[in-house]
Order: sequence, then C-alpha cells, then structure tokens
Amino acid sequence: MDYEEFEEILYNWDVHNGPAIYSQLLYSVVLEEWADDHALRVMASTMYNYRRGLPRVIEFFEGKSVQDVTAEMVIACRDKLIAELKVESSVKLYCKLMSLSLQYAQQKGYIYYNPIAGITLTKHTRARVKPFLEWEIPKLLSQECPQWVTDAIVIAFYSGMRKGEIFALKWADIDLDIGFIMVQDAISTASSKAEIKCPKTPTGVRRVDTGVVLKNYLRAMERRARMVGSPYVFPASERGKYPYRIPWNLAKTIKEMCFKAGIEPRDFRSLRHSHATVLLAHGVHPKVVQERLGHSDYDITMEVYSYVTPTIQREATDVMDDLHVFPVAWVA
Repeated sequence: MDYEEFEEILYNWDVHNGPAIYSQLLYSVVLEEWADDHALRVMASTMYNYRRGLPRVIEFFEGKSVQDVTAEMVIACRDKLIAELKVESSVKLYCKLMSLSLQYAQQKGYIYYNPIAGITLTKHTRARVKPFLEWEIPKLLSQECPQWVTDAIVIAFYSGMRKGEIFALKWADIDLDIGFIMVQDAISTASSKAEIKCPKTPTGVRRVDTGVVLKNYLRAMERRARMVGSPYVFPASERGKYPYRIPWNLAKTIKEMCFKAGIEPRDFRSLRHSHATVLLAHGVHPKVVQERLGHSDYDITMEVYSYVTPTIQREATDVMDDLHVFPVAWVA
C-alpha cells in the first residue's frame, strides 16, 4: 500500500463508514443478504421469526445505505417498535436482527465499524422459570393422555432435554446397556414445516446419562417400538408427512393435563426446568447441570436457576457446621 492509498482510506474513514464501492449499498439489501446467510446457521424456527421481522425494519430504513445507518437511527427504530408492539420479546427480536445484520455488514467489509457496537438496545431481564414441583409430576402423569405424551414427559423430566431434541431421537442414539443418550439432533419447526438439524450450539451435542429409572422406562418403550419398526423413538403418526412425530399440540395437551390435575398450568419446557431445579436443590454441582442441559455457558445455568442458590448455600453452611472444629459450641 502506497501513501496515496493510505490517505484515501483515512479520508473515507472520516467521511464515510465504509469503502466508496459500497456507498450506495442499501441496508435493506444487506438485511436480505444477512437473512439468507444466517439461515444456514440457525434453526428454521429461529429464522422464521427473523424473517417475519424483516419487513418492519426494511420499511423503517427504506432508501438508506448501510453506510448511512447511525446509532441514532437504530435507537429511533427501537423506540418506534416499543410504541407499536408493546411486547418486550418482539422488540428484543427486532433489536437482535438489527445488531446481527450490522455485525454481518462489518464482517463483509461493507462498513468500517458497527454503529451500535457497545450499545445496549434492550434491557436484559432474567427469564422467569416455572418448574413443576416434585410432587406435581406424579399428578401430571396420572392424567389420561396419548402414550407418546407420557413418554415425552418422562424423558424430559429425567433427562432435561429440549423438546426438539427429544422428538428427534433415534434408537441408535440410546445405549440401554451402559445407560446414556447421545443428543445429536433436534427438530426445528417453522410455520407448517419441520426439519432435523444439529442442536443450536456446539454444547447442545452431548451425552446425557439416563440412570436406572429412565433406562428401564426406555427399555419398555423399545419393546413397544419393535412392533412399529421405526428408527425414531417417536415415530410419525398415521397421517404424518415426516418419518418422526411433530408435537404440534403438545403445549395445549400439557396445559389441559395440568388443569385436570389441579396444578398450575405450565408448558413442556417447564419439565426441563424441573430437571435442573431438582438436581441443584439436591446438591448436584451446577457444572454438571450445565452439561446435562447443553447450555453454552455456565453463567446461563447460574442466572436462570439462581433462585435455587439459597438452598445450595444452606447445604454449604450445614457442611461447615458438621466439621466440629471447636471442642465446645460457641455461646453468644
């Protein structure tokens, strides 16, 4: 690079946020390009939501080049969405869409810097967890429902697996002799379509030990499955268009079962939360819980299930009290 080229880069950096060759590249075009690229990396259900959000963002930035997008514009777009939608989760999705697409533009060299890098567009709120209590699980399972629903409840509670991971299971993924499940796939649904993909994070691919209860239950399931002859643990229904079952109405079924059992209505995900809560409350190390759940970060596990921490703290003080270091008890 000679001196004149270096001076030109400095000039462009000061006047334009990106090379002159991309000065007329519309942000709407970058958004569409990002969406096509991102679709190769995420679940279909995730991308379905992003694509639904694209038109609003494109409309707001209509006619703007990607190099003209500023932090003030993005914040103005966010504020407009907050006023229109009034739903925090939807606003977060739009903000993440803008953030990821601008990161993509920087990576592709369309812009020199991301105008919203380091800016928090939405407040981080702790996810509300509503697990089933231990005594509620037998009441839930005592309700009449299709056998496949009962099977899914048992696997979810004893393994902590996600719904998509459970219904993508093949018998080849399960070792009934040693007693473990290899989580390697997950069903992703979007609109009326479904596909099997790898779990959404690398840590989602994992081994989950089953224990005696779940191993025996899976053996019973396997004996029933021999009559069907499907490689999938949850084979398709009679009129299903996929070789595996798509649990379209599972959330509704679980809530109906809760009503009949006289317990607070919750969804299928609550079984995963129940698994983690029970383990932590009984003193299992959070790192082990993280690995079983397939969380990408230890901090995620600790944040989501922080309400169990007081129980763990009490167990820690009990350990210290049982040391009997002093020959006589302290008296205040």
